[in-house]
Amino acid sequence: MAGAQAIVDCALSAYGRVDVWVNNAGILRDRTLLKMDEATWDAVIDVHLKGTFACTQVAAKQMRAQGEGGSIVNTTSVSGLYGNFGQCNYGAAKAGIYALTRIAALEFERWGIRVNAVAPIALTRMTSGLARYAESDADALSPAHISEVVAFLASERSAPMSGETLGVKGTRVTRFEMVEHGPLKPEEDRWDLDRLVEASQNAGWLQPNDAQRDNERTRPNEPDPETPK
Repeated sequence: MAGAQAIVDCALSAYGRVDVWVNNAGILRDRTLLKMDEATWDAVIDVHLKGTFACTQVAAKQMRAQGEGGSIVNTTSVSGLYGNFGQCNYGAAKAGIYALTRIAALEFERWGIRVNAVAPIALTRMTSGLARYAESDADALSPAHISEVVAFLASERSAPMSGETLGVKGTRVTRFEMVEHGPLKPEEDRWDLDRLVEASQNAGWLQPNDAQRDNERTRPNEPDPETPK
């Protein structure tokens, strides 16, 4: 928390106030779940999720004290929204940031502080060494595409948008939304196992989902990922 407060203090020293805050620190320590050790798990959770929590809290306190609202932009990832092989630590942190964004938006609304997130796909120092980006077009996946969307969310021109997550890949911008399918309803007062299996099958829920199909198509015999510490 002291490190987060030091960033706020630096901003106050330079600009006198905090109106916009962007949480974008990140590292990768890819391992499959059964090869993940505690230190590797903690390193990623601490930087991404705890770092976003700490910085969001101190920034929001400063904005609340100023009494004129503000805008916070977090960085989540499709690894957290959809899942990605070999990134249980990173995906869990990014899924947590998605939830943190939604909750902070609800809690900070009374002070006029908006909180949104981006889920970027870009070639950066963190991603350029990954095999999946080996043949990607550097210009098409330039971080410059992401910065324009971050500037939009940070500015008053995106108001009253809050609690939203925008996906950005090159010039492609999407809005993520959690969708609930169903409901299934039992014929009697309660479910039993056989009826629930039958209803799930009829609803198509027992078919492979998109993440499973993508994994089967793109990673048939891929070795466990490892990134440098």
